Amino acid sequence: MKGYLLLENGLMVKGTITGEYKNILGEVAVADLKSKVIQFNGNTFEICDDTDCTPLTLGKATKFLAKLVVDSLPVEYHLYDLKTVIA
Repeated sequence: MKGYLLLENGLMVKGTITGEYKNILGEVAVADLKSKVIQFNGNTFEICDDTDCTPLTLGKATKFLAKLVVDSLPVEYHLYDLKTVIA
């Protein structure tokens, strides 16, 4: 199934989800983002294939708060979730 990963800095990355098809909040390591495969509570998110991928500019961070999004609500709604979650 298609979905996207929204990082706390507002970066949105399209990809494919294997597992339960639901929105999930969690932390993502930069190393996982670079490897293009991320595990979220038993779900796997694969960042877009090489032909459809945007280079990720991640700065010096080692982890990001992120949300795996599968619905069609506005991005602003999900970004608000990320900005207000108690980590």
